[in-house]
Amino acid sequence: MEEMRTQLEMAKIQAKASQQSEHNLTSGSTRSVHEGENSKFEMPKLPAFVDREDDLDSYLLRFERFATTSGWPKESWCTPLSALLTGRALEAFCRLSETEATDYDRVKEVLQKRYNLTEDGYGQRFRTCSPEEGENPSMFIVRL
Repeated sequence: MEEMRTQLEMAKIQAKASQQSEHNLTSGSTRSVHEGENSKFEMPKLPAFVDREDDLDSYLLRFERFATTSGWPKESWCTPLSALLTGRALEAFCRLSETEATDYDRVKEVLQKRYNLTEDGYGQRFRTCSPEEGENPSMFIVRL
């Protein structure tokens, strides 16, 4: 009797694991996006950029690395990026002309200006930045 209960529990666990596995395959960590007539790429389920919480430089770097490793053509990067922007970043993107909004380098430049990530902005950040509690010198340099 005890052995039957154990087998029943194991069967339930396996069924649940199988359902979860199927769910992960169907919802996955990416979803298909069609761009143009013949090109297709997977759009990441990256979290949206959160204004005043996320660092734009780090966010764009992560996005670029994902897009590059996924083999996306650079001309297609603006579409998925625009879906992930919120707040001031989305406002800046929406102010671009249709032509500019499809040029990733131009979009990145506009976003960096909006968040004061320019030479002057970095200089100001360097002059006012100080190590955080528990941060060693090498960690501080990386953060700068």
